[in-house]
Amino acid sequence: MARWDGALEETARQQRLTFLPGLWNGLGVMANYTYTTSTAQLREIDREVRLPRQIPHVANLGVTYDLAGFQGALTTNHRSEYLFEVNNLMNTPQTWYDGHPDFHYRSSYNQRWGLVGFRYGL
Repeated sequence: MARWDGALEETARQQRLTFLPGLWNGLGVMANYTYTTSTAQLREIDREVRLPRQIPHVANLGVTYDLAGFQGALTTNHRSEYLFEVNNLMNTPQTWYDGHPDFHYRSSYNQRWGLVGFRYGL
């Protein structure tokens, strides 16, 4: 590559809702967003392209719970469409991956005698 240009912006917020009464004060919320952009000038084919496998938009949202040894989270992650592969031939189409959301579940419980149990899911 002869030249590369790029930018990155990210914002995030996480808040535990301790002002809620009783067992509800273990609730929390989280969110973040990342934007990246980049281009490269390819010498071999004399054109400018996005850098492969760099996802331009990524967003995460989640609800968390943390109280009395229990920790859990339900989260979703969204990735936008992105260029996966640059082909060397001028008239060959590039390989793109579609954007899609993912959903995740995570929990753990720390018992008094030191054992910790975990559970994960997609």
